[in-house]
Parts: sequence; structure tokens; C-alpha cells
Amino acid sequence: MFKYLNRLIILIAIIVVLITIIGVGVLIWQKDWIKGNSEIGQEVNIADWKTYTNIEYEFSFQYPQNSKLLDFDINGGREVYINLPIDKTTNLTEKVLSIKIITRQWNNGVPEPASCNSIAFFNYPTSNVVINGITFKKADVSGAFGGTMTSSIATEYCTMNNGKTYIITYILTSNKNKKISLLRFNPKKESETLDKIISTFKFTTWKTYTNSDWGIKFKYPLNLGNIKTDGNLLSFVDPQNENQFNLFFLKRTTLEDIAKCNQDCERCLKDGSCQMCPPCMSSSDYWHEQKKFIETSNVGKVDCLGHTCQNCEIEKVGNIKMLVRHNCFGPGAPINNVYKVFYNNNALYEFLPNGESRLSEYGIDEKTILSTFEFIK
Repeated sequence: MFKYLNRLIILIAIIVVLITIIGVGVLIWQKDWIKGNSEIGQEVNIADWKTYTNIEYEFSFQYPQNSKLLDFDINGGREVYINLPIDKTTNLTEKVLSIKIITRQWNNGVPEPASCNSIAFFNYPTSNVVINGITFKKADVSGAFGGTMTSSIATEYCTMNNGKTYIITYILTSNKNKKISLLRFNPKKESETLDKIISTFKFTTWKTYTNSDWGIKFKYPLNLGNIKTDGNLLSFVDPQNENQFNLFFLKRTTLEDIAKCNQDCERCLKDGSCQMCPPCMSSSDYWHEQKKFIETSNVGKVDCLGHTCQNCEIEKVGNIKMLVRHNCFGPGAPINNVYKVFYNNNALYEFLPNGESRLSEYGIDEKTILSTFEFIK
């Protein structure tokens, strides 16, 4: 009897130990799951994201600034590849998004227009979704990725616009090695940033602006409005109301402009038509000084302090070499302003402060527009 009783006690003890182990395991699993899900449902903040714009292929999107972006030609088009940071405490090994723009494919060596059905989805079934006003075909293509030691969750989107095929693929790759002690990544949480990038994708139509008097030509997206010049100021205006300015963009100054402004001011004071005249756009000394800085690239903190700016630098974007002045103080100067000045054909051109932040409201990167500037005779 005691023999069976001892066996029963041992059996009960084993069951209690097993229940305890399972309970502890469940608690650890729940802790890990809660940690992985703690940020799910929170809105992804894109306030500090960068904007990528491709004029040739007419599209743009936003992406986190701590990502690594590659942009390169591929056979039949172009690819933009974004590598996003990962949580190294989880088994996630890669988090990437690829955008391919295909203009042609080959059929028995003969080029022909590409289509979503022929070059995307790896024959997986598709459905239609609308994102940011664009209709995409969508498919789960996870089975086309991964390997013996990794598994992947992959979703592919495809749409066409103006004879071009756009394929967007995001891939989450994780390690399948159970011997590695890492938390399991949460697919829903990790997909939120990728989904947000896709939600900012849009097509853009660009137009060329030419001003023979100013000697410049550049491209700009139509959603900025129409361009209007008033004296030495170039602005974008609402196409439905030309008195409604969307964005003050560029100011042009010549020595003749400065001389005329000073003459008008003196005449105004002399004939009594004004008690004081508004200050001219700049002095001739200032004009010559800016020109010298740009031409010699001899810029430093001493020069900047002379203009009550925190620092200056020479920056080259496309064909333009610019003097960039940061956080300049003075009457009416915006906070955290940036003045960008370049010189051509006896004129100084100045991009107005806060232009870059205003452009970002339209989903446009200022440097993309600057890269299209050309000087003409």
C-alpha cells in the first residue's frame, strides 16, 4: 500500500512540476507577445521622414530618415531599394521595401511593354486594393522568398501609369534556427512602417518652366500651381486664383535693381511722398560679398557671423553651386531659416527662407527641383 502511495506522490509531484514549467513558459511567452504588440495600433509618425522624388519615372514617396536607400538602374527600368532598421532583440534579420519601375520586357528577344500580370506576383493569386487613390493589384508572395534557415513574409503590389509598370514589394525575413535565443518578431508591428511608406506613394506630373529674361529653366510638379513673376520675385500661385500665393520661391537681384531701388528711395524722401521708404533688397556691398563667397568657395564661420548667421557652407546641387546660410537673425527673419543663394549671369538668385519646409507640405523635396535647374542664354 505504501509502495503505491509513494508512486502516487511522485506522480503528483511530477505533474505539479510540469504544470509549473508550462505556466512559467506561458508567462514568458505572454510577456514577449505583449512586448511585441505594445506599439501595434499606434499611428506611425512621418513628420521627420524624407521625401524621395523621381522626375523621370514620375513618382514620389516618403520614408524614415534612419533607413538606407539605394537607387540604381536595372534591366528595363529602375529600382529603389530601402533597407529599414530592425529590432536586434528579435529573430527578424531583414526589413526591406523595393520599388521597381519597368518600362519594357523581352519576349523571345523582342522588347515589348511590361504589364503586372507578366512580370509580377510569381503566379500567386491577386486582389485589387486602392491606396492613396491608386488602384494596385496585390498578392502574398511569401513563398517566393526565404530559404532553409530563414522564412519570409512578403507582399507585392503592382500598378501601371503612363506605359510604366510599378512593382512594390516588402519583405520581412526572420531566422528559423530555434537554437538562437531571440524573441519572435511580430509581423503586424513590423509591417506598420512598410505599409505607411506605401501609403505615401503617389504619381507626380512635372512641367518645365523657362524664363529667358532671368536666364533659367527648371522643372516643377504641377500640384504646386502656376508660376507667376512680379518684378524680381517668382512665386507659385493657385491656378484658380492668381492672387492666392501657394509659395514664394525665388528672388532675383542685380546691381541695377539695387541702384534703382536706392534712387526711388531718395526721390521718395526728397519729394515728400513718403516719410521713410522700405529698405532695398540688399546693398551693393552685400551683393558683391555674396558673389565672392560663391565664386571662391571661401566661406567660414567668420563670414557667417558677419551676417549674423550661425554658420555657412557651399553646397552643390545639380549644376548649381550655392552659398547656404543657416539661422540668420534680423527683422522679420523666420526661426530656423535657411537662405540659399547662387550666382549666374550678373544676378544673385536667393531661395526664400522656409521654402523647403513649405515644399515638404506638398510632398516635394527642394533638392529635386534644384537638381533640374539649367542656365540658358
